[in-house]
Amino acid sequence: MAIDEVYKINQMNQDETPTIKKALAHIHEQAVGVHFVDAAPTDVPAGKIVVYDDGTTRRLYVRTGKGGIGYATLTMI
Repeated sequence: MAIDEVYKINQMNQDETPTIKKALAHIHEQAVGVHFVDAAPTDVPAGKIVVYDDGTTRRLYVRTGKGGIGYATLTMI
């Protein structure tokens, strides 16, 4: 289902409930969750991004497709 189908909903009628449910399910499947931590993570759940900030070091941690964990260092401006 393309997310564009949400725009087919004109009123909150009972017959549009399946379209709304499909749209919400699609959004849920595609959404990336974010966790904020102040200690370096040892695990990153699949489909999540961990934002690590201990006041000095700032990184974004992700789980790779093969199960490894990587990070990108953030530079504050």
